[in-house]
Amino acid sequence: MKRLFLLILLIASVSITYGQEKNKIVTDPKKNKPMLVGSCSMNAIKKDSFKIWYDKEYIDYKVDTKTLDQLKGQWRDVTITIVMGTWCGDSRREVPRFYKILEYAKFKKKRMKVICVDREKKAADIDISQLNIQYVPTIIIYRGGAEMGRIIESPKETLEKDLSRFVGLAENK
Repeated sequence: MKRLFLLILLIASVSITYGQEKNKIVTDPKKNKPMLVGSCSMNAIKKDSFKIWYDKEYIDYKVDTKTLDQLKGQWRDVTITIVMGTWCGDSRREVPRFYKILEYAKFKKKRMKVICVDREKKAADIDISQLNIQYVPTIIIYRGGAEMGRIIESPKETLEKDLSRFVGLAENK
């Protein structure tokens, strides 16, 4: 019993020491409003002061189901990283729409990483330098760990058609 207690205590202390605070809210110095920084969940962006802009874009967006239906069975080894700013107009527009698309596609949330940045493109205690982020949102699509493409600020065509180019099998590229 004593060993079990010590093991639990060790695991908890390692988690506290090396864990990152998720859904961290700080004050945007430019607008004096809350903004998320660091690792975030989809739910954090759907509530509190972010809910107003999130709900509007999510509700108003009409998903191109025809394009997405062509991708059935092709999401298996896809992971997605979204780097966004809750202060950024492009992020406020595109990310709720993208979430709606992913929900329609039944994309597993555990295979998506959301990183929120401040106006200097810093993500609190997360080093994102290897992602080469210049503009937000940047949505990076990976297949089997290899980057297949990015949607930067806004889609080239539509979110669904850009996704189709990156997620679709080789003959669709």
